[in-house]
Amino acid sequence: MSSTQSMRNAKKLGAIGQLESEVRYLTLVKQNKLYGSTFFPGVEVISRERKEEVILGVSENGLSFIHPITRQPVKKAFRLDELVEVEFKEGVFVSTFSFSAGQFLQKKTFTFESKQARQIKELINSYLEDD
Repeated sequence: MSSTQSMRNAKKLGAIGQLESEVRYLTLVKQNKLYGSTFFPGVEVISRERKEEVILGVSENGLSFIHPITRQPVKKAFRLDELVEVEFKEGVFVSTFSFSAGQFLQKKTFTFESKQARQIKELINSYLEDD
């Protein structure tokens, strides 16, 4: 089948142009909660004895926690305005990034070990400074 014939068939089927296709695609993709996120592999430190691999997604909307194999959310996402404290600690072998969310008695701290801990904190700070 020639390209001219393909074009005629596409027009008959009501096909849309490339630009319209791209616009529709981007509109659909932007509906995903993780759109625009930067992902960082790391380990969540739950206790001294318990650590779990996780992918931390950081975007202007907040923080998401993704399972490294299933790529599914593993816990509640946090909006940036829910973060109370954001810290970075440089270690000899591994650095940590931690944040606290919630208020008073419901405040909870999450800690992650990551080679990119500094970059995680800097990215979050850049989003917070934009507000």
